[in-house]
Amino acid sequence: IPVIRTSKALRKMGPGGRALLLADDPGVHADMTAWCKGSGHFLREAERLPEGGYRFLVEKGPSGPG
Repeated sequence: IPVIRTSKALRKMGPGGRALLLADDPGVHADMTAWCKGSGHFLREAERLPEGGYRFLVEKGPSGPG
């Protein structure tokens, strides 16, 4: 679900647009990393939050579809 929601958000943006994602799914880091690499987007920040969960900043690539 986090990748799908991020993809939908980026579709509404032009290249260079950024989406902030907060998630608590333990597999989300691997999913976001692989999705960004395969879709032409950039994972600008990725951190595990002290209170639990994860925070990601994803930037839409120059030709990424979303």
